[in-house]
Amino acid sequence: MQRDLPSPFDKQPRYRVTVEDHFWRWLYVPIADLSGYLARLIGLMQQGRIAVYLLYSFLTLIATLLAVMR
Repeated sequence: MQRDLPSPFDKQPRYRVTVEDHFWRWLYVPIADLSGYLARLIGLMQQGRIAVYLLYSFLTLIATLLAVMR
């Protein structure tokens, strides 16, 4: 927390308090960066032919089913 308080002799006092979240930089920013990276990667995979996109979807479904069966 950062405070800027005026002196008692200021004719036009201005108060300012800045509060920062301690977890924002080391928790939320990396998660946001990772989700942005994955969104760009998936966007690249979706550009192109529909057959390739359907193949990705089918392989993802098979991988998920194999992971659940174990």
